[in-house]
Order: sequence, then C-alpha cells, then structure tokens
Amino acid sequence: MPWDTSNSGSLTGATGRAYLTNPDLPSEGGVIPAQSLGLIFSRHLYGGMHEDIDITNHSAGTVRFELALAINGDFADLFEVKGGTVTKRGTNCHRLASG
Repeated sequence: MPWDTSNSGSLTGATGRAYLTNPDLPSEGGVIPAQSLGLIFSRHLYGGMHEDIDITNHSAGTVRFELALAINGDFADLFEVKGGTVTKRGTNCHRLASG
C-alpha cells in the first residue's frame, strides 16, 4: 500500500529527502489512522549511495505494523530521462527477504 508524499526535493546536487505519511493502515491491532506515522527517506551520493529510513509515530499510542519496501533502480541515460524517451534495458530480478 503506497504512502502519501507530503514533500520531497533535493537538498544539494547529491542529496535528497522525501517525507511521506501513511494512509489508513490495517494492522493486527486495528486500523492505524491516516497521517499517524511519518516516513522519511534521506539519500546521499558521496562515495556511493547511502539511504536512511526514519519512521516517526505521531499518534498518542503504540502501533505495530508490517513495513515492506520494494526497492528498484536503473542506470538510465540522463539525456534519455530529460527527453522522456527512456529505453528499458536488462532484466529485473526480485528476491524476498525477511528478518
């Protein structure tokens, strides 16, 4: 279930941040109301890619839920992206990990 984007953007040429909030989320303890949780993705590209994921509970009580992340990437040519004509190359491989 996708989360709602509150705000996102580049902080510098090599860093970015996205702020998201939850929709109504079904959980073992009942429905977690929309906008009770904040999810922040912070990424920087110094010497490789590094990403932090922060979750904040803005509700008055404890919540439990399952968070699944689908992570994908490509190596699209910058000029294709800017021109809106990205050619898909290679194949996608999917692996499910739990822990």
